[in-house]
Amino acid sequence: MKKFFLFAAAIATAMTINAQGQLVTFGDTAVAKGPWSNGYVWEGELIDVTIFDENEKAEIDLNQAYFGNAEAYTAFESRLKSGGKTDTKGLHIEVDAWEKGTLYIMVRTGSNSATDRNLVVSQNNQELFNQVIEEANAIEVEMDCETCEGGKQMKKVYPVIALDVEKGNINVSFPTGALNFYAFAFDAEGDQAVSNVEATVKAVKTFENGQLVIVKNGVKYNALGAKL
Repeated sequence: MKKFFLFAAAIATAMTINAQGQLVTFGDTAVAKGPWSNGYVWEGELIDVTIFDENEKAEIDLNQAYFGNAEAYTAFESRLKSGGKTDTKGLHIEVDAWEKGTLYIMVRTGSNSATDRNLVVSQNNQELFNQVIEEANAIEVEMDCETCEGGKQMKKVYPVIALDVEKGNINVSFPTGALNFYAFAFDAEGDQAVSNVEATVKAVKTFENGQLVIVKNGVKYNALGAKL
């Protein structure tokens, strides 16, 4: 299994598969700490995401964050806050993949002082990922802003985690501290050209201020092909 942070290709895939139901987000409504001890499921076309939370610590709140890289990024408007670390009472997330492919995770701590909160992803008793998640992993990207002086502002963009997975159940845990999950996405093997981490993304579709923007090799074009 490959373990890596995949930036432009991953976020391009996440935006592409959104229309196909393979991107799982957490809605546009805040949900207070709830009775999720028996598991609460968010369903996608090729993955289901379930949280188990006997302590009733987890909640959903409205919070915007960008994930991707300097050339291709997208905003997510809500997050699933774990509310604590994985413990003996079973606070954890499970992802069920219906095919072999690549799982993408958009996650951050939300705390600049948190430097020891690791994300652990495993499948079939094999650890696929075990790294500390830090706010310092974000980069600063200049974005358009209609209400800002000069029409620009700097925004943080967080990396996307991409993991090769088999069909079946995937365990997601956070043994040292709480994490905030903005989205999970899935790319069935062979559906998208993202298997080569060194590949260059030739064209990425995104949205800025509600308008379609196409990024080709770092140059932005509008929907009619005019350079921005």
